[in-house]
Amino acid sequence: MQRKGVVETMAMKRVAFYGVMAFMGGAVAQAVMSVSLVQNAQAGPADRQVVSNRMYIMTPEGRMRIQAGTYDQPGEKGLPVIALSDNRDQIRMLLRLAGTNESPVLVMKDKSGADRLVMGLKMTGQSEEPFLQVVDDRGARREVLDRLR
Repeated sequence: MQRKGVVETMAMKRVAFYGVMAFMGGAVAQAVMSVSLVQNAQAGPADRQVVSNRMYIMTPEGRMRIQAGTYDQPGEKGLPVIALSDNRDQIRMLLRLAGTNESPVLVMKDKSGADRLVMGLKMTGQSEEPFLQVVDDRGARREVLDRLR
């Protein structure tokens, strides 16, 4: 009997917490509310989804920090991407699936937005060999792992 009271109290605290988050607004509060409400309904796994092609995580000041979504370009349609932004609102790192192999790729960018370090698995062809490219300030790419093999 006491367990039921504890569960009800926890549920009330959760509702209050999510109510405050919703009042404050923002994409994160809405996403957490949606997921939580669906999960609290004890629906099947197929029903525990948030459907969108893009989600943003913002600071309390409204600055975008993380984007998560899917590409809508031909050849990449539906492939996921996560982007991290710096204090100047510039994307500094991407984690994505890319190419015909839908291979994992991590891209690190400099302050001007240019790719500087790219690593992942080969994006095309039969082999999914790892690669590591260093890009100099003129845009010339060097394959690092080829030198080690």
